[in-house]
Amino acid sequence: LTNSATKAPVANARVIAYPDEGEPVILLSDERGHVDINDALQFKRLLVKQPGYKLLDAPIERMGRLDLFLVPFEARGIYIPFGVLALPDRVKALLDMVAETELNMVTVDIKGDWAYLAWDSPNPIAREIGAFSPEELLSLTDLLRMCDERDIYVVARIVVFKDTILAKAKPEWAVKRADGTLYTDGEGLHWVDPFRQEVRDYMISLALEAAEMGFDEVQFDYVRFPSDGSTKTLEYQKEAVFDNRTALMAEFFRQASEALAPTRAFFSADVFGLVVWMDPERDMGIGQRVDDIAPYVDYLCPMLYPQTLGAGNLDYANPQLHPYEVVFRSVRKTKTRTETDTFGPIEVAA
Repeated sequence: LTNSATKAPVANARVIAYPDEGEPVILLSDERGHVDINDALQFKRLLVKQPGYKLLDAPIERMGRLDLFLVPFEARGIYIPFGVLALPDRVKALLDMVAETELNMVTVDIKGDWAYLAWDSPNPIAREIGAFSPEELLSLTDLLRMCDERDIYVVARIVVFKDTILAKAKPEWAVKRADGTLYTDGEGLHWVDPFRQEVRDYMISLALEAAEMGFDEVQFDYVRFPSDGSTKTLEYQKEAVFDNRTALMAEFFRQASEALAPTRAFFSADVFGLVVWMDPERDMGIGQRVDDIAPYVDYLCPMLYPQTLGAGNLDYANPQLHPYEVVFRSVRKTKTRTETDTFGPIEVAA
């Protein structure tokens, strides 16, 4: 495996070998960029999935040496909110803009902040709770086709634990207050309990569907404990103390990473921008630590919006007046804490 631009070997790349029958085998390239595959003809194709490079799909047609060249990839993109999917002409115009500029990526809500799904998922829970959006939306099949025609990398954003539809339909899975009522955040929305395996299984199953549809990347957002208002007395399946919160988050990302590993999709996570500045003894009360999440994702996406930083953060009296410095310093800080590739904030296209 060689970097097509520099001709340098690509080490620690994941090579997924798909047999005619049975489960795929995942291997890692060594420091020379080499992978040895025994009895190669039992496999029909290889996927090479390495962050920072385009996905490479190669058939296996013979025994012997196979030289593969990975094309470096640097994402520059926009965000298409859930509601814009109801405006197909607007989506097409946005995709045309991406194709005609230096941009090359779009992030699209397929499970947005209000928890509706942009596709008619066959998942039994999704059907039971009526998660499919009642609004007529551009089909994700058409969206993916349009992106493919324009050579656009497309990311499926999935809002995870903020799920008012699931919480209302299955209150036993919801975050509750001490009096038994459902917790409501500042937007009037409910959350589900991250400690419940049923909740995690539902979210992972949706991520797998996105990967199978053909999205290049699955991005988890709101993958944390709620933070609005008084949260100390909220009730979960398990006591939400620091050790439990952080252990849960690491376990969830391990499960999701393991499930997505044999698919074609990369895996990423949005985290609070200040998380990258927190020491390992702190999780901001929401369960997010670089140490627990970064090892399991291909890309870590700190939400480095300067307006969300308070006066004095990063030693700036008003961080909004220093957008470049906030993003640059935060990304540089993140890279000292993990080798996982880091994306900064994405511009919103309305």
